[in-house]
Amino acid sequence: MSSTSTIYNVTSDLSLQGFDLPPEKATVAFIFAALNYIIILFCNSFLLFTIINNKGLHEPMYILLLNLPINDLIGSTCLFPHIMRELLFDTRTMPFSICITQAFFIHVYALSAVFVLTVMAYDRYVAICQPMRYTTIMSELHLTKIISLVWLTNLTLIAILFILLLRLPRCRSYLTHPYCDNPSLLQLVCADTTINNLYGLLITALCQVLSVSLILYSYLRILIACFRNKSSDTRSKALQTCGTHLVVFILFECLGLFTIISYRIKDISPHLRKFIAVSAMILPPTMNPIIYGLRTKEIRVKGIKFFRRKDNIMSSTSTIYNVTSDLSLQGFDLPPEKAIVAFVFAALNYIIILFCNSFLLFTIINNKGLHEPMYILLLNLPINDLIGSTCLLPHVMRELLFDTRTMPFSICITQAFFIHVYAVSVVFILTAMAYDRYVAICQPMRYTTIMSKLHLTKIISLVWLTNLTLMAILFILLLRLPRCRSYLTHPYCDNPSLLQLVCADTTINNLYGLLITALCQVLTVGLILYSYLQILIACFRNKSSDTRSKALQTCGTHLVVFVLFECLGLFTIISYRIKDISPHLRKFIAVSAMILPPTMNPIIYGLRTKEIRVKGIKFFRRKVFVS
Repeated sequence: MSSTSTIYNVTSDLSLQGFDLPPEKATVAFIFAALNYIIILFCNSFLLFTIINNKGLHEPMYILLLNLPINDLIGSTCLFPHIMRELLFDTRTMPFSICITQAFFIHVYALSAVFVLTVMAYDRYVAICQPMRYTTIMSELHLTKIISLVWLTNLTLIAILFILLLRLPRCRSYLTHPYCDNPSLLQLVCADTTINNLYGLLITALCQVLSVSLILYSYLRILIACFRNKSSDTRSKALQTCGTHLVVFILFECLGLFTIISYRIKDISPHLRKFIAVSAMILPPTMNPIIYGLRTKEIRVKGIKFFRRKDNIMSSTSTIYNVTSDLSLQGFDLPPEKAIVAFVFAALNYIIILFCNSFLLFTIINNKGLHEPMYILLLNLPINDLIGSTCLLPHVMRELLFDTRTMPFSICITQAFFIHVYAVSVVFILTAMAYDRYVAICQPMRYTTIMSKLHLTKIISLVWLTNLTLMAILFILLLRLPRCRSYLTHPYCDNPSLLQLVCADTTINNLYGLLITALCQVLTVGLILYSYLQILIACFRNKSSDTRSKALQTCGTHLVVFVLFECLGLFTIISYRIKDISPHLRKFIAVSAMILPPTMNPIIYGLRTKEIRVKGIKFFRRKVFVS
């Protein structure tokens, strides 16, 4: 409808009514939303994989329940990435095509939730009121028909709803809602919406009457059957199962109906409308896996057993290959007297790392004069260094002191994950710091605008979220593979050494590992080289020798840290692909890559930076004096 769009001057992008939060509250809300989304993904995936991978749960009740986490994942994925994007980047625009897609799947989610809960109520009615006929009524064929009917009816009804919407011209681009749905999209239309409204009300009323009637009838019959049953244990179990089901249905109904009614009440508070609308999309996906997973004994017990078995990488494979849950690592092969010396050295090094990085951390946090972009970015370095050193040094100290080289697989995976997070974070943080120095030196007039609090929050969030996402995918790909060995040819756990334990095709893992390594290296090295080349040009153009000297000194130390870490890190990666390399040299470089940067960073950035050194000493003197 290009002609209509031209008449009404409507853009292809829509503006949505956001949450109107200040930057600091938006950051807190973003963290809360991200954590909530992670919980929803984890809990629903747990419920999903538990039912799929346990043949004992392949019964009608659990197969019907299987549709609930699938639907909850659809609903939450429609909403959370959109909200997180708005909170992180303070953007409330969305292309019309994306908005329509979001609205379509949100309506599919809402209707599916009602349909799935209805058929689950019907299943409980048959199981309790007609137990002798249960296997006949809820046979595999009938079950397939019921599930197919639920999804096909849903998709057909919602498809017709949006076909009716898309035939109408738009003359507005602002939605008075935090996300896209059919009623809010209808408010953008400049045409008669009677047919759309009638159809929307018809399917809402029809679905509500049918689902509520069937659920009330089912639970009324169940209630009568329970009170007729003489067994108190059976009665209690039936009432508990149906009670939780009824709570979920009533909660979803109340939130959903309030959201629908709120469009027809003009005087309602917009904040209350937004809160209820978002709650209707957040609470059910969060509560369902807890109510149906943790509170259902069969799922809880079999789920824990399944994941414990997965932690051992499939018990059947372990039996064939005689793989234990503990891994053996290649130690340092030192005699007792040298091991004690090495332990003392490692302990002193760890104490120095803890003290120096904590000094740098608390100095920046507790001095408002250091709350500038350069120091706030620098703040991430000691946090990351503490993560990296804590992953390695306690493990090394334990081996040297107790002469033990075994480690549970779960601990090994955790260590490997955080070691990789540490390694990638170093590169990302140093790149962000190089960009900050480039803006400060090459574009000083625009520095406060480019490196504002909001942009700084976005940069830091992007660094950590990108890192965690990339590493999570790397280790999900690793954990899907079976093990047939228990000996690591490395002094600590990491992805390449763990891949050597696998007895399966690791092509996908290797390709993904090389891809993210190459991509991160190209992007970070490219951005850093560009930044420092521009800084170098700006420095030599600057006539002030003092300014030039200070800029070169700051960037010079930064570059030394980056080059050192890059050399150590790349040698560690390459050493896995060179078979003839000395194992002692490989171990030495691998451990050095984890120890040297956390030791040097606080010295280079703390003691050598006058502002931090002076304010840090003043702060700690004041603390000692007060105490």
